[in-house]
Amino acid sequence: SKKSGPTVKVTGVLRTLAAGVNQKIRTSKGVQFNTYGNATLNAGGTADNGLSYGVIAVLQLDRSKSVSDKPISEAYTYISSDSLGSIQFGDTNGAESLLMYDGTDVMGGTGGFDANLDKQLNITRGVNFAQDVGASAGGFSRATKLTYISPDMDGFQMGISYTPETSQYGRRPNTNSLQDNGKPYAGKNPYATNQMSGGLSYTQEYGISTVGVYMVGVLGKAKGPRGTASQGVALNSVKAFRIGTLVDHGNWQLGGAYFDNGKSYMRRDTHYTNTKGFNVAVGYGMGPANIALGYTATQRKVTDGKAKADIASFTVDYSLADGLAVYGEASYFKFKTPEAHRLNTGAGFNPATDYLDRQPSSNKNNSGSAFVLGTRINF
Repeated sequence: SKKSGPTVKVTGVLRTLAAGVNQKIRTSKGVQFNTYGNATLNAGGTADNGLSYGVIAVLQLDRSKSVSDKPISEAYTYISSDSLGSIQFGDTNGAESLLMYDGTDVMGGTGGFDANLDKQLNITRGVNFAQDVGASAGGFSRATKLTYISPDMDGFQMGISYTPETSQYGRRPNTNSLQDNGKPYAGKNPYATNQMSGGLSYTQEYGISTVGVYMVGVLGKAKGPRGTASQGVALNSVKAFRIGTLVDHGNWQLGGAYFDNGKSYMRRDTHYTNTKGFNVAVGYGMGPANIALGYTATQRKVTDGKAKADIASFTVDYSLADGLAVYGEASYFKFKTPEAHRLNTGAGFNPATDYLDRQPSSNKNNSGSAFVLGTRINF
């Protein structure tokens, strides 16, 4: 019979929304309009022996993206089978993401506390509420890597990823070569070399319930931003872990996690720590409607104390047609940091390496609420 090659399929999502913000420290408009999404191209096929293979590329449908912001957020090849597991090679998420589910997977709308609040709120200096482990900033979680995920073995799965350098993606140089303007290629954030990440998951069905437990960890050697005077600054190694759970019971869903980034990427001449915290969320589905309530609390050690974030979110999604939904969400937040840290006293401030402290000192302790109304089209 005639052999056929990979077929191409395009899927994606586009969100349009209006966000209203009421916050104590305000420097931007109270109402914002946003449009963003992504389109995923999958050129894949299946061999006669059941082996699946192909290429996946994810294009960000966000006009705020520039070339340096990586409008193509993922591009990788994959090979998988039920008996051998799967291999992914390229610019994509690693095992620490692929084998983790928690409260962020319960939230609807734009994601509540795990959404665009970092673009809508004035975040107090030193505060960080990102719900990830091991990544410094700037999409490093999708650096070029090799990942293996095992097949399902009575509910158990394991995975491992290797990333030579987290600041590398595509064909971006990882040497001291020069740009067209004669300056060395430089990065904005600290990065890691020889980063290893791994995970273990267990999922089992019990009647109408499905229970999942997930554990992941990340290890790597941290370095200052490439092409800057801080490239040789001594930073603490990347050591981070996360434990999560996701439970489905009829129309209910419950998820939660605890994560700790330790001192990853922090300067060794400070007592600063990276972010640790937890999240929890509960959701309920009623026909075309889904509601979810979630909460996260994070903290990190800084000058004279701790920088903390508390965010509670409520989301509502309603399906109007196949692929078309409207949604609303409300988030209430409180950010707090010691004044000595906000004013750059104590251990000082190095903007190249202290990437979690780059907010302006005018961003005092902040609190308030954010509301979102929007539409979502999946295609």
